[in-house]
Amino acid sequence: MYDPKPRWNATNISMTVPFGDVITIRKNKIRRQIVAIMITIAVVFGGLSSHIADAQSIDDTYIFIQRRLAYALDQVSLDNIADDEHDYSTDPRVLAIRTYFENLDMPAAQYAEDFIRAADVNNLTEWSLLPAIAKWETTGCRYTIEHISNSRENNCFGYGPSGYSFESIPEGIEYVTATLAGNNERLAHYYNSGKTLEEKLHHYNSVKKGYAKRILSSMAEIESLVVTSENA
Repeated sequence: MYDPKPRWNATNISMTVPFGDVITIRKNKIRRQIVAIMITIAVVFGGLSSHIADAQSIDDTYIFIQRRLAYALDQVSLDNIADDEHDYSTDPRVLAIRTYFENLDMPAAQYAEDFIRAADVNNLTEWSLLPAIAKWETTGCRYTIEHISNSRENNCFGYGPSGYSFESIPEGIEYVTATLAGNNERLAHYYNSGKTLEEKLHHYNSVKKGYAKRILSSMAEIESLVVTSENA
């Protein structure tokens, strides 16, 4: 039996969530009350305990809960955040991503609209970045769909040093896009607008030799498939 009521002390917020997991979040003067309220609501909808336990900071937890509440309450989804008047189904960038992955027989093709919505919402001008990373990290989401790892469920991008799981692939796309766009406060100094794309990629994966070159090459391949009224 879980008690969603937060337990407060001088430095931490602690509470028990479903399945007996206990989460402890260090207080933040600005956000501690917001986080406590959001967690209390969020645990009612479930599905948060595993991710919150892995959160490395209050900012990471805050961002994740914001997004989970949006999905759970069905009030603020990517469809609502993005430009309602924009038809993503015919967006040339969406068609380019879908064509690229279909040609490679990779399941990421079905998430083409999610990639572009997330890029637009987060003002990520390098809209082909996440699809390119997905190609190299999980063979276009194939690994996370067909060979699910408990440590990286719904994670098409190999994100996180010890693996991150998401409630859905679109949610993972939005979260990692926000991070690489510099909108994750904890990691913004690695991915802010002052960083070159090569610098961002070096931080994202500094282990694989030639990683940035591979990603940039795949980005160019995807972008070459964009068909506009001028070159149709």
